[in-house]
Amino acid sequence: LGEAVLGDGEALNRLKHYGESLRNPDIHTISIKISNIVAQLHPLGFENELDLICERLSELYMIAVENPFLHSDGTRRAKFVNLDMESYHDLDLTMAAFMRTLDQAEFKNLQAGIVLQAYLPDSFLRQQELVKWAKKRVKNAGSPVKMRLVKGANLVMEAVEAEIFGWPLTVFESKIETDANFKRMLEFGLRPENIAAVHFGLASHNLFDLAYTHVLAEERGITEGLVFEMLEGMADHVRRTLQEEKRKAKTKETNLLLYTPVTSQDQFISAIAYLVRRLDENTSPDNFLRYSFDIRVGSSEWKFLENQFLEAWQLKDKISSEPRRQQNRDKEVFPENLGTFADSIFRNEADTDWVLPGNRKWADKIRKKWQPTANTKVKQIMRSQTKMHANNNYFLIRHDPQRTFRLFIPLRWPQKRMSKKLSKSPRTILNSGDIPLCRNGTNCFQELH
Repeated sequence: LGEAVLGDGEALNRLKHYGESLRNPDIHTISIKISNIVAQLHPLGFENELDLICERLSELYMIAVENPFLHSDGTRRAKFVNLDMESYHDLDLTMAAFMRTLDQAEFKNLQAGIVLQAYLPDSFLRQQELVKWAKKRVKNAGSPVKMRLVKGANLVMEAVEAEIFGWPLTVFESKIETDANFKRMLEFGLRPENIAAVHFGLASHNLFDLAYTHVLAEERGITEGLVFEMLEGMADHVRRTLQEEKRKAKTKETNLLLYTPVTSQDQFISAIAYLVRRLDENTSPDNFLRYSFDIRVGSSEWKFLENQFLEAWQLKDKISSEPRRQQNRDKEVFPENLGTFADSIFRNEADTDWVLPGNRKWADKIRKKWQPTANTKVKQIMRSQTKMHANNNYFLIRHDPQRTFRLFIPLRWPQKRMSKKLSKSPRTILNSGDIPLCRNGTNCFQELH
């Protein structure tokens, strides 16, 4: 257990801990998040952060390969690393890191896993992307991978983020829609041609979903690649039933995986946060576990859950898989009458959502537009500006023949040093982080024409 780390030192400590766990002969499977091994993830640094995530993920994958264990079927296998999913913020980074790392030649035969959350409409699109990539991997003699399907347990945080930044909520608005997407993704994952490339882990304690999965697998003749996954202690009676069914089948293949949360004494605060999330989830009036400890066939609770299942099943082919957030700064069109003059209700402008690829491309275009070129010229003018900048000197910088702007320099910044830098390499000073700050804490550029 553990929340997102705040510093790189703590991220490296987590990385070391995961490596030690994989070397432990008693541990065969671990589940991690990218926000635990790389600190302060920000989508604007997507490519740089992706490189770092892949580097650290490669380290863990290599330890998994070098420390195989004896599987229940008698074969020796590499240990299993599962990439867990948390917030929408990290969805694209997690997907990209998973596929890019496993594309490396040394991991061609490594089986690893990733989690997708059904309460995100666009998870179905990510599942299709994953299956397409995995089929190509298997066709090239690589090993299958595994996808764990969950409903999602970060709803409160997603709602808080959407409210603060003025964004649409990333998840479905109702549990029925989430359940419908869960069944849609389940059916897609259990197609024989898909499960051959992407093994399927069904993470649920819901008796109806478990039974439905069991029936689908039987109808489609699926005997390998399907694993039922649960949290240890959450639904022991269901777990015992699944184990009994497996014993009757008399096969060596284990298709039940139990997860248990682990934390050290000095990190026990992480357990508190985890338990609060579980309590919030399991006491929801729509959640199956709320009723599971005393449920009887034919009771009013049973009928409620049965209708809930049937309603979601009927909706599964009708719900949208379009992402809820569609903001694109590069394609925005603003009405002529904008603001409270046209509309008496004040509305804050939403923050730019850097998770969205279109917005990152927009920012990159702006950065490239202002990148110094061979035509960039710098001319120093040693005189005061207006009263507002009475204590500042400034440089005129000609970016290209059509664009000139001022860079204000506070007197407290060494003038000779600045002149020397600019005279040697004006392009270097503009690209470096050595440009001084004005009193308001920003680089003081003022475009003239």
